[in-house]
Amino acid sequence: MEARQLALALAAEDARRQALKAEMDQHEGALSNITEGLPQSIPLAEFEAEYEIGDELGRGAFSVVRRVVSRTNRSEWAVKVMHKSMLAMHRTSEHQLRRLKDELRALSTLQHPNVILLKHTSESESELFLLMEVAHGGELFDRIVSRGQFSEPEAIGVMKQILDVLCFMHGRGIIHRDIKPENILLTSDQSWDVKVSDFGLVKISDEVDPSSALSLPNTPDFSAMGPDSLIGQFSRLRATTVCGSSYYMAPEVAWRRPSDESYGAAVDVWSAGIVLYILLCGRPPWDQSHIPHPQPSQALLQDIAATIKLPAASAGSAASARSAASVGSAGCAAYEASLFPEETWGTVSAEAKAAVAKLLTVDPTVRPTASAALQLEWFTPTTEECLKRGSRLSASYQAGCGRDGGGLGPGWGWIV
Repeated sequence: MEARQLALALAAEDARRQALKAEMDQHEGALSNITEGLPQSIPLAEFEAEYEIGDELGRGAFSVVRRVVSRTNRSEWAVKVMHKSMLAMHRTSEHQLRRLKDELRALSTLQHPNVILLKHTSESESELFLLMEVAHGGELFDRIVSRGQFSEPEAIGVMKQILDVLCFMHGRGIIHRDIKPENILLTSDQSWDVKVSDFGLVKISDEVDPSSALSLPNTPDFSAMGPDSLIGQFSRLRATTVCGSSYYMAPEVAWRRPSDESYGAAVDVWSAGIVLYILLCGRPPWDQSHIPHPQPSQALLQDIAATIKLPAASAGSAASARSAASVGSAGCAAYEASLFPEETWGTVSAEAKAAVAKLLTVDPTVRPTASAALQLEWFTPTTEECLKRGSRLSASYQAGCGRDGGGLGPGWGWIV
């Protein structure tokens, strides 16, 4: 009896090993020719002949990043070396592989001065090589930590570049889904030129043809391309996965339920709004548990009404409708008060607060697109020039420096 049980156990173990080997073979087959078709792909022999691989710069779960120098012109790069066997062994290898291919596809498509450049790709049977430009200034996050809050002209310069990238991406059917200071790099220690990086959570529209997307035209003035009309070409630019980083996650993602509608490119605009908030005051507005809900409950609205002592009204009455509108308006006011506490925002201009508030519009259907955000008063050249001269803007605008762009206006906060 024991011999029979042992034989059955050995047979089961052998079957398990055979199944595991078949799965590994399947994954290894999928992991071959990952970079095939990418315009940056070059043969491994050519890669090794052109580049010297040097010291380690960093390490991840599936990869090592090393310093690289060109033998031809001594230019400095970074190479991300990914071990295919490690990726194949991961229990979500198929999912990881799909994300990797999407990331490579996005990077090969997005040739923009403020997107980290993917110079070359190459691969062997066991390794994948991604050659990328080096951003010597490190992460925007580190500069925030070292400096605290930024001046308004500095914040405008950084945000214009980020919004330019979002215009460019969204117009090509791509959502980043992880905009945050850690994924925004600076070109040097003294520079304010940024590079958006880490496209590991990218979502590409089903309507994008990979071959045609690679040849879409690039122009120097990305904000003038009319990306809102371009976005209209990608009506299915939607996603359903709850992903991103908690501090920067849009309400429609953070509070998403399986029955909810899919979300779109507006999630990147919200994340950019959080980045702007941090630049101006040195800290995030909330953690994940306090992200505003896109559809506040009636109980929450009643709590707001009680807090601001609105008169009660019977359900369904005209007074009830007026009360709901008042609650919505008062909710916006309460939201504003909590968003811009005087102790940290007292020296920030009303125009800057208006820009932050617009980007942090809770309702994604009312939140501005990246291109519309660039048209906000705070981002205009006149405003930037006034700020550089030390103006607080609103008073200067009334004196003729420009239009008065103060105030938050309608369309942000809770929509009821």
